Amino acid sequence: MKVIRHSLLTDKVLYDALVASIESAIYENGVVRDISDQHELALEIADRIIEREE
Repeated sequence: MKVIRHSLLTDKVLYDALVASIESAIYENGVVRDISDQHELALEIADRIIEREE
């Protein structure tokens, strides 16, 4: 898990792919209606997954 976390923290392309995947799941499940909220929620979830510190 440490290697995956490090990769997500250091590789922007990989991190962006994670966010896009989460956004897709949010969209498919109709979690939020506003697209900007969808992106913000995806960012928050991705950061929680990798335990990113603010």
